[in-house]
Amino acid sequence: MRTSNLIIYICQSLSGHYASKTTQYINDEGIRTYLGGIPTSLDLTREQWDFPNAWPPLQIIVIQGLMYTNDTDANNLAYELAQNWVYANHKGYLEANEMFEKVRIQYFIEFASYF
Repeated sequence: MRTSNLIIYICQSLSGHYASKTTQYINDEGIRTYLGGIPTSLDLTREQWDFPNAWPPLQIIVIQGLMYTNDTDANNLAYELAQNWVYANHKGYLEANEMFEKVRIQYFIEFASYF
């Protein structure tokens, strides 16, 4: 999985027909299990642009892209992903008193019980 696979949605050029395929793709790749955000990729390379990092611009691209489809399931997924992202950043801010360039998504898995 690479977040870049979903960037096309921000262009609003795809119909709702592809929304169900995209929500299934996100589910199949286990993206919803990462409560710290959408991973940039699932490749564990130790590079900053790969797992376990999530970058803010890619979050909004995927979330808004899903909203643009006007598909109920895609919109619900977008809301869930946005909620996770805001929660992760808020939690990080409360603990460190600063905002971060990127989020290590694995760190937030332990906070699942707070939702």
